[in-house]
Amino acid sequence: MSLAEARAVLGVDAEAGPEQIQAAYLRLMRAVHPDRGGTSGLASQLNAARDRLLDRR
Repeated sequence: MSLAEARAVLGVDAEAGPEQIQAAYLRLMRAVHPDRGGTSGLASQLNAARDRLLDRR
């Protein structure tokens, strides 16, 4: 996933810091988590986007 794709998934801009990225991730994860009626595919996409933007491996 590219940085641009990760930003689009989380809905953050290029200047977003770690706190903004994490806040966007948590807000979206609450909506798409499989335990709340979402799908594991959507949750995986959010995880990948967060990890890419926060440079986690």
